[in-house]
Amino acid sequence: MLRRSMQLDLEPNTEQASRLAQAWRLFFKGVNEQTVRNNSAALFLQQSDDVSLCHCLPLLMLERTGTEYEN
Repeated sequence: MLRRSMQLDLEPNTEQASRLAQAWRLFFKGVNEQTVRNNSAALFLQQSDDVSLCHCLPLLMLERTGTEYEN
């Protein structure tokens, strides 16, 4: 508003606003990508915790001893 009232060129403001908008878009894109990565990692961790040793024990026994695990 001040530039306009003083009849100064508005182009520098327009260029700066454009650069700021572009920087904001890049920042926002990066934040979104990081959020997706964090959510994926959290989901993987949660699902891997759901696999208990009881499910893996028969496979481990078979692999190490060549015999099946019996309860």
